[in-house]
Parts: sequence; structure tokens; C-alpha cells
Amino acid sequence: MNTLDLDSLKQRWSAQTRDIDAQLQLDVEAVRRRLTARTATSLARQRSRRGRALVIGGAAFAAIAAFMLNQRSDPTYLLLALPFALLTLAQGSVDLREWLTLQRLDFGMALTQLRAEYDVLRTRRLAMARAIAQLSVLLWLPLVAVVVKVLSGVDLLSRLPLSVTAVNVGLGLLLIPLFAGVVRMLSRRYPDSAALRRFADESAGGDWLRTRDALDRQLEFERDLADDGGRRALHRRLPVAFAPAFESARADARRRAGLGIGLITVLILISGTFNAQHGSDAAALVPGIFQHLLAIGWLIGAILQFDALARPDDGAPGPWRARLQQATRRRGVLLQSYVVAAPLVSLALLQTLGLGLAGVDLWRTLGVAVWLGLGVVATIAMSLLYRRWRRRREGFAAPLVDALSLGCLSRARRAAEAIGDAGDDAHRDAA
Repeated sequence: MNTLDLDSLKQRWSAQTRDIDAQLQLDVEAVRRRLTARTATSLARQRSRRGRALVIGGAAFAAIAAFMLNQRSDPTYLLLALPFALLTLAQGSVDLREWLTLQRLDFGMALTQLRAEYDVLRTRRLAMARAIAQLSVLLWLPLVAVVVKVLSGVDLLSRLPLSVTAVNVGLGLLLIPLFAGVVRMLSRRYPDSAALRRFADESAGGDWLRTRDALDRQLEFERDLADDGGRRALHRRLPVAFAPAFESARADARRRAGLGIGLITVLILISGTFNAQHGSDAAALVPGIFQHLLAIGWLIGAILQFDALARPDDGAPGPWRARLQQATRRRGVLLQSYVVAAPLVSLALLQTLGLGLAGVDLWRTLGVAVWLGLGVVATIAMSLLYRRWRRRREGFAAPLVDALSLGCLSRARRAAEAIGDAGDDAHRDAA
């Protein structure tokens, strides 16, 4: 090979390298524009929802103010309505600040600065959500009383036994510091927990979760570009055509999770009604509250899995699969603990069903001695179940656990396996 041939070959290599670099730059800009557009869409949707929330909040405050004006001669109902007026004003203040901040956000600013602005809004929203959660148990009875008064003119408080009101107020006051203590303990023990952070975002609202995920994807993409020059970052974000088998399994599992949410919500409403009707009877209220709390945990597990089963973003099957597997595993562990507690739950159900369906108080009918004997038997059975659970974590009571999830757990596992195969094949082809 002479000098002219070598120079010509070098020129062709240089031209080919320039073409590849130019194409890579075009691909990088295309992905960056797509990620930026998703973030902008999420923020615009969030801004419009904050605007709607302001309108709804204003209407709610006007209605509460009108009720208070109408009840100005009744100090009891004035005091009952006052916390809701203050909460509505506080919520409106948070919504207004968010709406104004989202209005002036500039997408020309650095991503880290945009994320910092968003985190300030998130912190304020989470503080409001935490305050509402702390006060929810204390305020649910006043809310019901005010609504009944507005719709029918009936003074519900005067018809309820004093013990019902006292128990609800006492329990509500007790749960305020208890809830705050649990939140502080979890924050200190798991300061970097991604699961807790995601649960907090879900508490703030679905639009916050979607926007945070969009910002995280942008930041991750820019970090990947700095680390590997762009090729692997692009391959990880190439659109993936998911197989029909995966879509079918995912949609089926999500339908089961949604059905579970609806069913558990109905059970929670029935349980709340039962507790309100028997609030003066400790023999009914204790098992009723126990079942109510179990149902709330059951509902939270179903909601988290329902969220995890939402369709994955294009090109991101790995994180979606990991999130689904984590939600499935945690819901499975929760339901396994319910199976272990089944003997005690059965006793509580006997008492509440006897009162609710037949009006029979089994506590008084059977007597303390019989119930103590049943309690001992239930404790022994729970101990044996717990020992079996510790020995065989994965497969413990698998059919029963899956039935408690209405078949959602098994379908979610099939969806995770299907997307793993589809994602691996797609990214292998792209590479």
C-alpha cells in the first residue's frame, strides 16, 4: 500500500467517524428532546390540576363558610366546621404557591436547579399530606356529623352515645403523636429508602410521582452521557415493543389489583359503619377496629401493586420489573402475615359477624372462660403457623396468599417474567 492509498483510507475513516459522531449527536438530541417534552407535559398537567384544585377548594371553602354562617347560633357545629375551614385554607395556600411556582418555571434552567425547585414544592405538599393523615382519625366523625347536618338537617351528635364520641376523640388524639413518631422513626432508620420516598410521593399525589420520575429520567440520562459517551445511554432508552403476551399478563394483573381495591374499599366502609354503630360497646369496637386496621393494610398493598403494574415507559423495562417485583414481594409478605394471624382474625370475625348479621353478642353468650380457651388455641395455632412461615418464606401458604390477592400476585409474577424476556431480547437486538 503506497502513501496515496493510506491517505485516502485515513480520509475515509475520518469521514465515517464524523458521520457516526453526527448521527450519535442527532440521536442524543432526539432522546433529550423526548425526555424534556415528557417532563414539560407532566409539569403542565400538574399546573392545570393545581388550578382545578384551587377552584374546587374555593368552592369548598365557600360552602363551609355558608354552613358556619347558617349555624352561627349553634356553637357545637361552628366548632365542628372550623377545622375543615382552616384545612381548606391551608390546602388552598399550598395549591396557590405550587400553581404560581409552576407558572414561572423556566425549562432553560439547569436540570439540577429545576429539580431543586420541584423538591421544595414536594416538601411542602408532603407536609400538608402528613398533617391531613395525622388528623384524619380525629376529624372523620365531625365530617360525618357536618355532612349529615347539611344533607338532612339531623343532629347526629345528639343521637350518638357519649361513649362513641369520647372513643373517637380519644383515639384520634392518641394517633396524632403516634403517627408522627412512626414517620420520624422510619425517616431515621431508612433515610435513603427509595421505597419510602416513592410511597411519600404517592401520598402527595400521582401527578407528583409522574413528574418526579420524568425529572429523574432526564438527570439519569445526562449522567449516563457523561459516563459512557452516549451509546449505552441511548440503547437503554431505545423504544421497546413489548410482546402481546406481556401486555395481556400486565393488564390482567392490574385488573385483579383494581378489583381488589374496590372490594377492600367496600369492606372498609362496612367496617367503619359497624364501628360507628357499636361505638359504645368495647366487645364490638375492639375486634371491629382490629379488622379495620387490617383492611387498611390490605388496601395499601393492593394500591402499591396497582401502581407498579402501570405500563412501563419505553426503553425502561428493567426498573419497571424491579419495582413490580418489590411491590409483589412486599404484598406477598403482608398477606403471609395475615395468614399467620388468621386464627385471631377468625375470632374477631365471629364476634363482629354475630353482632352485624344476627345481633348475637358471642362475647356475652359464650362467656369469658370459653373465649380465653379459644384465645389460647388461636395463640398456639399462630405460633405453629409462624414457625412454618420462618422455615419456608417463599412458598408459605402460596395458594391462600394468592387467593387473598384475588390472583393478582401470580399474574404479576408472570408479567415480570414476560417483560424480562421481552426487554432482554429488545436490548440485545439494539446492541
